[in-house]
Amino acid sequence: MTRTGSPKVKGVFEHPVGSGCWWINYYVDGRQHREKVGRSSDAHALDQKCKADARRKVKLPELVRGTCDHVQEYCSLRRIPVWMLTTNSP
Repeated sequence: MTRTGSPKVKGVFEHPVGSGCWWINYYVDGRQHREKVGRSSDAHALDQKCKADARRKVKLPELVRGTCDHVQEYCSLRRIPVWMLTTNSP
């Protein structure tokens, strides 16, 4: 028996089923991200791009874990007390 339609791809889904509205689902550093795309072909293309960008750490650079070299400047711009960012808070 032959399959009709395109094969299922992990991370690309239609919601609600039969609506023609396609979404992508991918993970960056263990955090789930979903984006509404539109057409099925666009969803497959964007899914490949997002996964490649996540591997290269290009897209969503704010989610890439690292250290902040300028903690004082970061805190002053966002009006956050520095002690809130340290592990040993008062």
